[in-house]
Amino acid sequence: QVPADVEKCQDRMECFNADLKADMERWQNNKRQDFRQLLMGMADKNIHYYEKCLMAWESIIPLLQERQEAK
Repeated sequence: QVPADVEKCQDRMECFNADLKADMERWQNNKRQDFRQLLMGMADKNIHYYEKCLMAWESIIPLLQERQEAK
């Protein structure tokens, strides 16, 4: 009886381990996808911000050049 119970417990433990491993792999994949989306969104916002900065500087430079030439 005892060896059968031990074997049954080992089988259950192997099933739980397999389930846990599958859950961990799924969690890692989801985490990787979430971080990728987060970083891509942050990169897009940074690009948009620096494009706005560039446009602002490009609009101001001619005014600054005119002032410099007027002196």
